[in-house]
This record gives sequence, C-alpha cells and structure tokens, in this order.
Amino acid sequence: MTVKRSISKIITVGLALASLLPPSALATTQIRYGIWDSAQIPPYRACADLFQSENPDIKIVIDQIGWNDYWTTLTTQMVTGEAYDVFWNHVSRFPQLAEEGQLVDIGPLVARDNVDLSIYRPVNLVGEWVRDGARYGIPKDVGMDGVFYNPEMLAKAGIDSKVAGTWTWNPKDGGTFEATIAALTIDQNGKNGLSPDFEKTKVVQYGFATAMVEWSGQSSWADLAASTGFKLQDKPFAGKFNYEDPRFLATLDWWKSMIVKGYAPPLEDLAKGGLGSEALFQAGKVAVLLNGNWNIETLRHAPFKLAIGRLPAGPEGIRPMANGLADSIYINSQHKEEAWKWMKFLASPVCAEIVGKSGVVIPAQQGPAQMVADFYKAHDLDLAPFIEPPSGGSFTPYPIDFKVAEVSAIVDPLLEDYVGGRIDATTFLERIKEVNALYN
Repeated sequence: MTVKRSISKIITVGLALASLLPPSALATTQIRYGIWDSAQIPPYRACADLFQSENPDIKIVIDQIGWNDYWTTLTTQMVTGEAYDVFWNHVSRFPQLAEEGQLVDIGPLVARDNVDLSIYRPVNLVGEWVRDGARYGIPKDVGMDGVFYNPEMLAKAGIDSKVAGTWTWNPKDGGTFEATIAALTIDQNGKNGLSPDFEKTKVVQYGFATAMVEWSGQSSWADLAASTGFKLQDKPFAGKFNYEDPRFLATLDWWKSMIVKGYAPPLEDLAKGGLGSEALFQAGKVAVLLNGNWNIETLRHAPFKLAIGRLPAGPEGIRPMANGLADSIYINSQHKEEAWKWMKFLASPVCAEIVGKSGVVIPAQQGPAQMVADFYKAHDLDLAPFIEPPSGGSFTPYPIDFKVAEVSAIVDPLLEDYVGGRIDATTFLERIKEVNALYN
C-alpha cells in the first residue's frame, strides 16, 4: 500500500469516527458567557444546550460571578485582553465601557440580520442601549420596583390589603402610605406608630424599609421622587444631574423622617455589614418593603405568604424607575461572528420563553414576561404591579451617563451622611454641587 493510500485511509477512518461523536465533541469554537446571577444559570444553560444542538461547532461556557465581584473581574479581564466573548451588561455600566472602546457596536449586525426590536415591552429599554448612533446591547429583562408586604401583619393591624393597590404618597405628610406604615410599626409594648404612647427607640416591627441609599435611588428614593415630577436627568448623557432640585431634597427629608419617627430601620441596618432590608423583611422585622422585582424568587421563600402591591401614587402619579440588562460583545473577542450568533439567540423569543417559564426574572419581551406572571400565579403570587403599565403614571428611565463611577463616589457617602443625620441640608446642597462640576 502506498503512503498516499495509507493517509487517505486514515483520514476516511477519522471522519467516520468523528461522525459517531456527540455534537459537543465536534465544537471548534468556544464562546465564554459571563453572568452574575446564579439563579439564572439553569435557564441559560437550557438556552445554551438548545443553541449548541443547532450549532454543533460552537460551545457555550457559562461563567457566573456574583455582582460584588463581577465588575472588578470584568475590568481586570479587559485590561489583560481576555474578557468574556459575550457578557451581561447594565445600563449604568455600558456608557463607560463604550467610552473606553470595550464594546462591539452591534447596530450593523442587528440591521443585517433583521433582528426584530418591536417585540419588547413599552419601557424604552431598547433605546437605552444606544449612544451616538451605536448600539451596544439588546434588552434581556426589565427591572423595576414594587412594594412587597406581609399580609399577615396587615391583617393583624386591621388593615385591608386593598390599600396596597390604592395608597398615595407626598413628601409633606406621606399620604395614606405613611399612615399605613405608622400603623404597621410596633414597639415592644404593642403600641403602633399612631399611638401617643409609641416608643420609637423600642421598635420590634418596622412599618417600612427600602434598599440602601445610592446615587440612582433604585429601590429607595427614585420612585417616590419621580412621583413628584422630579427628573434626575433631563435626558441620557445630559452632562448634568438635578440633585439640587427641591423635590429631591423633600423626598430625602421624608425618608429621613421615617427613620427619625422610628417607622424605618436606621441606615446602619441596611448598609454593608448590616442585615439588609431583604433580610429584615424575611425575618418578620419589617411589614412593607420597597424593593426590586429581581428579588421576587428570594423573597417568596420567606416564612409567610408574600404579597406585592403597586408603588404609591404621588402628586404626579406612579413613576417606577425601569432598568435592565443586555448582552454585550467584547471588542477583543476572537470569535465575534460566533459571539453575535449566540447573542442573537439569547435575544430570540425561544430563549426568552425558556427564561420566562423558569420564573427567575422578568424578560423584556412582552410574551415571555407574561409567562413569568403565569408562573407566579400558580404559586399564588400576583405580579401585576411589575407587568402592567403604571395606571395614571409612566416609567422613569434609569439615569445613563459615562461618569457614573465618579458621580457615585460623590453622591453615595453624601446621601448616607444626610439621611443618617450627620450633615444638614445646607451642607448637603453645597457639596452635591461637586457632581455637576465634573462636567465643567
């Protein structure tokens, strides 16, 4: 047998053996996919498995790192040029990454492949991912706030749970929302916040809690401030923030008064190292919790029946802040076409429905979002406040700017000092001017 025939025979046998291997064994391109939520690994693994069955030459490796370490890890990877091919991005983070030239403009790919951007919910998340005509993401899910509450505590206080669908708020006296909170705040002698004998230093059950203060106000002051007509930004990348608006300070003053009156836990209990508002709520120490829909799955496992109410209507109606995630492609990926193929599948109704049916997050697409509502309805939990457009109000866009890190470094400690009672309003307003000085 000649050498040529021997080589030919080896190649033939090799091809025959390769045809017997499972599709995953034939994968020649590996796409690394970075995410931060461990609860979402199962549905996205299911998406990856389906994608790989249709694209046996591509292998998807999912790498999950918790939020607190995710951005540090991603930044380090980008410095070394070895970041994930496709990764979860956030509206608060993408501008700086785009400014640094770390993201692929997928606009031409969206146009080339006729990706349908009309299937998303009317929250304008599609538009949030565009800067200077370049697109850096396609929405994955919608994050917004609602009011989680313990219906057992309301019943014990003689409060009809229907109030969670009708309560109102204003920064002057807190409206029916504050009245409900006061009635749900109990001291060690069983007196509530409406009683003249209530002892605010001996609270065993707080009426209200929010997330920790931070620059955007998500899950703390943002929804309430917006309901007064306040806008943190006039438009994305406006080059200024409206922290000096009296309506913003009035909202902070109301929140501060909740702590002073004993109706809400001190900031020390919400800060890093403290229990956190979610833990206090689950432990039965808080009756009403303003929080994001991304915590539904965690909160519903509390040792009591969970219920969700709508945000209180302010002077300008209900204005929930909406934000979301998107997938982005790393500019130095060695496999951009394969990365786009995976990203496009992630944005498809097929993958969104897999995620929606899992119930772990509310997809940005209209149909899959309803699937999440159906999932929780089967668990006796009504997600209407997160699914239906706000009645008598509108969505508030998440603030978008490429100097978020600098803004946060100024605002976060100032908010803690002011709401915590360590500085007065004059000092706060003087020091908050440093934010807009960043743009001068």
